[in-house]
Amino acid sequence: MFKKRIARYDFWDIGLIKLTSFTVALLFVSFFNGFAAWVQSINPFYLLLLVILFAARPGYKFFKK
Repeated sequence: MFKKRIARYDFWDIGLIKLTSFTVALLFVSFFNGFAAWVQSINPFYLLLLVILFAARPGYKFFKK
């Protein structure tokens, strides 16, 4: 079942998954003081919005029947 869902992914979905992972990492870094100053300057809600935008299409394809 899991392999059938993954088989639906194309080039764009895999790229969006990578961007989602990167953005989640930035989101976690922005919650902890003492890490990269440029990440601290970014509003965490913008990062959360990016996570949702990047994960929307792959998530839809994964959970679509």
